[in-house]
Amino acid sequence: MDLQNVSYVELQYEDIPACGRIYFAAFNVDEKMREFYSVDKFFGKFISDNDKFSVGLKYNGQLIGFLVGVQIPSFYTDYIIYIDTIAIDPAFQGKGLGSFLITTFRNSLSDYMIILNAKKDDRPYQLYKKLGFHESDNVSMSIYPALLEKIYQILNDDRESFE
Repeated sequence: MDLQNVSYVELQYEDIPACGRIYFAAFNVDEKMREFYSVDKFFGKFISDNDKFSVGLKYNGQLIGFLVGVQIPSFYTDYIIYIDTIAIDPAFQGKGLGSFLITTFRNSLSDYMIILNAKKDDRPYQLYKKLGFHESDNVSMSIYPALLEKIYQILNDDRESFE
């Protein structure tokens, strides 16, 4: 793909619907689960908060990918930048756009340590390694009981509707 027609931009509120569409498509989010995603709130926070980053790629004026991240205070440097989500529209994947987005973002923040989470068996893992990210000894763990309760409710509702 000719990157001359691709622009690196800061996300705006009007980009939020496209971010949601790209996210759902790129991560293959089931239609039933989409109602539990707060797309407007999630992307709105990244766009409006000063300690967060929200950038994207546009091709002929159309949003085709995005990256959102947050600053975390650090002992090592002023801040560590944690990349929360990177997504490229599936129609544009495999064309070097993820590399372009991450590299451009990284170059704009060259004085900062940048971290992200990736699963070894996911396709982006190899891309991140190629772009210079290194594994650490840290293990990612999480808990969110309220979300689990919502998911269990959906699963139970579905099971009952099929019986």
